[in-house]
Amino acid sequence: MNAIRTVVAVLLGSVAFVHASGHTHSDGLVIRHEMGLIYIDVGQRNGVMKGDLYDIVAPEVISHPLTGDTLAVTPKSVGALQVHQVLDKMSIAKVVQLKPGDDPVLKSIVKVNNSERLAEIEHFVKRNMFYSMRRQVDLLPNGLIPGVYQMGIGEDRKGRLLFGVHLASLIGGIAYRVYGNDFLDQYNNLPEGTPDRTFGYNYNKASDHRKMSNQLFWLSGAMYIYNWVDILWMGDSANVRTQPSLDLGVKPNFSGNLMLSIMHRF
Repeated sequence: MNAIRTVVAVLLGSVAFVHASGHTHSDGLVIRHEMGLIYIDVGQRNGVMKGDLYDIVAPEVISHPLTGDTLAVTPKSVGALQVHQVLDKMSIAKVVQLKPGDDPVLKSIVKVNNSERLAEIEHFVKRNMFYSMRRQVDLLPNGLIPGVYQMGIGEDRKGRLLFGVHLASLIGGIAYRVYGNDFLDQYNNLPEGTPDRTFGYNYNKASDHRKMSNQLFWLSGAMYIYNWVDILWMGDSANVRTQPSLDLGVKPNFSGNLMLSIMHRF
Protein backbone atom coordinates (compact mmCIF):
# COMPACT_ATOMS: atom_id res chain seq x y z
CA MET A 1 0.00 0.00 0.00
CA ASN A 2 2.84 2.35 0.87
CA ALA A 3 4.42 1.62 -2.51
CA ILE A 4 1.22 2.67 -4.28
CA ARG A 5 1.10 5.87 -2.24
CA THR A 6 4.70 6.63 -3.18
CA VAL A 7 4.01 6.16 -6.89
CA VAL A 8 0.96 8.42 -6.69
CA ALA A 9 3.01 11.00 -4.78
CA VAL A 10 5.71 10.95 -7.43
CA LEU A 11 3.17 11.51 -10.19
CA LEU A 12 1.57 14.35 -8.26
CA GLY A 13 5.01 15.81 -7.64
CA SER A 14 5.75 15.88 -11.35
CA VAL A 15 2.49 17.69 -12.00
CA ALA A 16 3.27 20.08 -9.14
CA PHE A 17 6.68 20.95 -10.56
CA VAL A 18 5.33 21.61 -14.01
CA HIS A 19 2.53 23.72 -12.55
CA ALA A 20 4.95 25.69 -10.39
CA SER A 21 7.13 26.31 -13.43
CA GLY A 22 4.27 28.01 -15.22
CA HIS A 23 3.37 25.12 -17.53
CA THR A 24 0.13 23.18 -17.75
CA HIS A 25 2.00 20.08 -18.92
CA SER A 26 5.51 18.74 -19.36
CA ASP A 27 7.34 20.14 -22.36
CA GLY A 28 8.76 16.78 -23.32
CA LEU A 29 10.57 13.66 -22.23
CA VAL A 30 14.16 12.46 -22.30
CA ILE A 31 14.22 9.33 -24.46
CA ARG A 32 17.96 8.59 -24.64
CA HIS A 33 21.22 9.63 -22.99
CA GLU A 34 24.63 8.63 -24.32
CA MET A 35 28.09 10.20 -24.54
CA GLY A 36 26.92 13.51 -23.11
CA LEU A 37 24.10 13.81 -25.65
CA ILE A 38 20.43 13.81 -24.67
CA TYR A 39 17.61 12.97 -27.08
CA ILE A 40 14.22 14.52 -26.35
CA ASP A 41 10.88 13.71 -27.97
CA VAL A 42 10.04 17.26 -29.07
CA GLY A 43 11.23 19.07 -32.19
CA GLN A 44 10.34 21.69 -34.80
CA ARG A 45 6.64 20.91 -34.74
CA ASN A 46 6.70 21.65 -30.99
CA GLY A 47 8.43 25.01 -31.42
CA VAL A 48 11.83 23.86 -30.20
CA MET A 49 14.73 26.04 -31.36
CA LYS A 50 18.48 25.59 -31.29
CA GLY A 51 19.93 27.01 -28.07
CA ASP A 52 16.80 26.45 -25.97
CA LEU A 53 17.47 25.56 -22.34
CA TYR A 54 15.45 22.92 -20.49
CA ASP A 55 15.37 21.71 -16.91
CA ILE A 56 15.42 17.95 -16.36
CA VAL A 57 12.72 17.35 -13.78
CA ALA A 58 12.45 14.71 -11.05
CA PRO A 59 10.16 14.69 -8.00
CA GLU A 60 11.73 14.02 -4.61
CA VAL A 61 9.52 12.09 -2.19
CA ILE A 62 9.92 12.86 1.52
CA SER A 63 8.74 9.90 3.59
CA HIS A 64 8.28 9.48 7.33
CA PRO A 65 11.31 7.54 8.69
CA LEU A 66 9.14 5.40 11.00
CA THR A 67 5.81 4.87 9.25
CA GLY A 68 6.98 5.16 5.65
CA ASP A 69 4.06 7.46 4.86
CA THR A 70 4.65 10.08 2.20
CA LEU A 71 4.86 13.46 3.87
CA ALA A 72 5.53 15.65 0.87
CA VAL A 73 6.74 15.63 -2.68
CA THR A 74 9.40 18.22 -3.43
CA PRO A 75 9.87 18.68 -7.17
CA LYS A 76 13.41 19.56 -8.18
CA SER A 77 15.69 19.94 -11.16
CA VAL A 78 18.33 17.24 -11.42
CA GLY A 79 20.03 18.81 -14.39
CA ALA A 80 19.76 20.98 -17.46
CA LEU A 81 20.27 20.62 -21.18
CA GLN A 82 20.77 22.89 -24.18
CA VAL A 83 19.36 22.03 -27.60
CA HIS A 84 21.98 21.83 -30.36
CA GLN A 85 20.13 20.12 -33.22
CA VAL A 86 16.40 20.28 -33.95
CA LEU A 87 14.62 17.68 -36.08
CA ASP A 88 10.94 17.40 -36.96
CA LYS A 89 9.75 15.20 -34.06
CA MET A 90 12.81 15.17 -31.80
CA SER A 91 15.86 17.17 -30.82
CA ILE A 92 19.41 16.44 -29.73
CA ALA A 93 20.81 18.36 -26.79
CA LYS A 94 24.01 18.52 -24.78
CA VAL A 95 24.18 18.05 -21.04
CA VAL A 96 24.81 21.36 -19.33
CA GLN A 97 24.41 20.13 -15.79
CA LEU A 98 23.48 16.73 -14.36
CA LYS A 99 23.39 15.42 -10.82
CA PRO A 100 26.14 12.76 -10.45
CA GLY A 101 24.78 9.24 -10.81
CA ASP A 102 21.35 10.40 -11.99
CA ASP A 103 19.89 8.85 -15.15
CA PRO A 104 17.82 11.43 -17.05
CA VAL A 105 16.11 8.89 -19.32
CA LEU A 106 12.28 9.03 -19.12
CA LYS A 107 12.41 12.16 -16.98
CA SER A 108 10.35 15.19 -17.95
CA ILE A 109 11.84 18.37 -19.33
CA VAL A 110 10.54 21.88 -18.73
CA LYS A 111 11.65 24.88 -20.76
CA VAL A 112 13.46 27.40 -18.60
CA ASN A 113 11.81 30.82 -18.51
CA ASN A 114 12.79 31.99 -15.03
CA SER A 115 15.51 34.65 -15.32
CA GLU A 116 17.36 33.49 -12.21
CA ARG A 117 17.47 29.89 -13.41
CA LEU A 118 18.49 31.03 -16.90
CA ALA A 119 21.45 32.91 -15.43
CA GLU A 120 22.41 29.86 -13.39
CA ILE A 121 22.32 27.54 -16.41
CA GLU A 122 24.19 30.04 -18.59
CA HIS A 123 26.92 29.99 -15.95
CA PHE A 124 27.24 26.22 -16.40
CA VAL A 125 27.26 26.63 -20.20
CA LYS A 126 30.10 29.15 -19.94
CA ARG A 127 32.00 26.93 -17.52
CA ASN A 128 31.65 23.88 -19.78
CA MET A 129 32.91 25.89 -22.76
CA PHE A 130 35.86 27.09 -20.69
CA TYR A 131 36.89 23.59 -19.65
CA SER A 132 36.38 22.32 -23.19
CA MET A 133 38.75 24.98 -24.50
CA ARG A 134 41.29 24.09 -21.80
CA ARG A 135 41.32 20.48 -23.01
CA GLN A 136 41.91 21.60 -26.60
CA VAL A 137 44.94 23.78 -25.84
CA ASP A 138 48.23 21.94 -25.26
CA LEU A 139 50.00 22.86 -22.06
CA LEU A 140 53.32 22.60 -23.86
CA PRO A 141 54.55 24.61 -25.67
CA ASN A 142 51.77 27.18 -25.11
CA GLY A 143 52.53 27.46 -21.40
CA LEU A 144 56.20 28.33 -21.97
CA ILE A 145 55.41 31.93 -22.93
CA PRO A 146 53.28 33.82 -20.37
CA GLY A 147 49.86 34.71 -21.76
CA VAL A 148 49.85 32.42 -24.80
CA TYR A 149 47.98 29.60 -23.04
CA GLN A 150 45.45 32.04 -21.55
CA MET A 151 44.73 33.57 -24.96
CA GLY A 152 44.35 30.07 -26.38
CA ILE A 153 41.53 29.23 -23.96
CA GLY A 154 39.69 32.49 -24.54
CA GLU A 155 41.02 34.61 -21.66
CA ASP A 156 42.29 37.25 -24.08
CA ARG A 157 42.46 40.14 -21.64
CA LYS A 158 44.47 38.22 -19.04
CA GLY A 159 46.65 36.63 -21.72
CA ARG A 160 47.53 39.93 -23.39
CA LEU A 161 48.30 41.54 -20.05
CA LEU A 162 50.58 38.68 -18.99
CA PHE A 163 52.31 38.58 -22.36
CA GLY A 164 52.73 42.36 -22.55
CA VAL A 165 54.10 42.81 -19.02
CA HIS A 166 56.46 39.84 -19.37
CA LEU A 167 57.77 40.99 -22.76
CA ALA A 168 58.08 44.66 -21.77
CA SER A 169 59.91 43.87 -18.53
CA LEU A 170 62.22 41.41 -20.30
CA ILE A 171 63.13 43.87 -23.07
CA GLY A 172 63.46 46.71 -20.57
CA GLY A 173 65.73 44.61 -18.36
CA ILE A 174 68.01 43.80 -21.29
CA ALA A 175 68.08 47.43 -22.46
CA TYR A 176 68.95 48.79 -19.01
CA ARG A 177 71.65 46.14 -18.60
CA VAL A 178 73.23 47.09 -21.94
CA TYR A 179 73.21 50.81 -21.13
CA GLY A 180 74.48 50.06 -17.64
CA ASN A 181 77.39 48.09 -19.09
CA ASP A 182 78.18 51.01 -21.41
CA PHE A 183 78.43 53.38 -18.46
CA LEU A 184 80.52 50.83 -16.59
CA ASP A 185 82.91 50.52 -19.57
CA GLN A 186 83.21 54.28 -19.73
CA TYR A 187 83.94 54.37 -16.00
CA ASN A 188 86.65 51.71 -16.32
CA ASN A 189 88.24 53.40 -19.34
CA LEU A 190 88.39 56.92 -17.96
CA PRO A 191 91.98 58.19 -18.09
CA GLU A 192 93.91 59.32 -15.07
CA GLY A 193 93.29 62.90 -14.16
CA THR A 194 89.58 62.75 -15.01
CA PRO A 195 87.58 64.81 -12.52
CA ASP A 196 86.01 62.85 -9.70
CA ARG A 197 82.64 64.21 -10.74
CA THR A 198 82.92 62.37 -14.07
CA PHE A 199 83.99 59.17 -12.32
CA GLY A 200 81.02 59.46 -9.94
CA TYR A 201 78.57 60.23 -12.74
CA ASN A 202 79.49 57.15 -14.77
CA TYR A 203 79.64 54.91 -11.72
CA ASN A 204 76.22 56.06 -10.45
CA LYS A 205 74.68 55.68 -13.91
CA ALA A 206 76.06 52.15 -14.24
CA SER A 207 74.80 51.28 -10.74
CA ASP A 208 71.32 52.77 -11.34
CA HIS A 209 70.91 51.00 -14.67
CA ARG A 210 72.05 47.70 -13.18
CA LYS A 211 69.56 48.11 -10.31
CA MET A 212 66.67 48.92 -12.68
CA SER A 213 67.66 46.01 -14.92
CA ASN A 214 67.53 43.59 -12.00
CA GLN A 215 64.10 44.88 -10.94
CA LEU A 216 62.72 44.40 -14.47
CA PHE A 217 64.20 40.90 -14.68
CA TRP A 218 62.55 40.08 -11.34
CA LEU A 219 59.24 41.36 -12.70
CA SER A 220 59.64 39.26 -15.84
CA GLY A 221 60.37 36.19 -13.69
CA ALA A 222 57.38 36.93 -11.47
CA MET A 223 55.11 37.02 -14.53
CA TYR A 224 56.52 33.68 -15.65
CA ILE A 225 55.87 32.11 -12.24
CA TYR A 226 52.36 33.61 -12.08
CA ASN A 227 51.68 32.21 -15.55
CA TRP A 228 52.27 28.64 -14.34
CA VAL A 229 50.42 29.22 -11.08
CA ASP A 230 47.45 30.45 -13.12
CA ILE A 231 47.60 27.43 -15.44
CA LEU A 232 48.09 24.72 -12.81
CA TRP A 233 46.30 25.98 -9.68
CA MET A 234 44.05 28.89 -10.68
CA GLY A 235 42.45 27.10 -13.60
CA ASP A 236 38.91 28.40 -13.09
CA SER A 237 38.35 31.58 -15.01
CA ALA A 238 37.12 34.52 -12.99
CA ASN A 239 34.20 34.66 -15.41
CA VAL A 240 33.00 31.20 -14.42
CA ARG A 241 34.04 30.95 -10.78
CA THR A 242 31.18 31.01 -8.26
CA GLN A 243 30.83 30.39 -4.56
CA PRO A 244 28.44 27.79 -3.13
CA SER A 245 25.47 29.27 -1.33
CA LEU A 246 22.38 28.10 0.52
CA ASP A 247 19.16 30.00 -0.15
CA LEU A 248 16.16 29.70 2.14
CA GLY A 249 12.66 30.84 1.35
CA VAL A 250 8.96 30.13 1.64
CA LYS A 251 6.70 29.48 -1.32
CA PRO A 252 3.29 27.88 -1.89
CA ASN A 253 3.03 24.29 -3.13
CA PHE A 254 0.49 23.06 -5.65
CA SER A 255 -2.15 22.87 -2.91
CA GLY A 256 -1.66 26.49 -1.94
CA ASN A 257 0.03 25.69 1.37
CA LEU A 258 3.28 27.43 2.28
CA MET A 259 6.35 25.21 2.34
CA LEU A 260 9.96 25.84 3.29
CA SER A 261 12.14 26.03 0.20
CA ILE A 262 15.85 25.23 0.38
CA MET A 263 18.10 25.65 -2.65
CA HIS A 264 21.80 24.75 -2.67
CA ARG A 265 23.73 26.57 -5.38
CA PHE A 266 27.05 25.13 -6.52
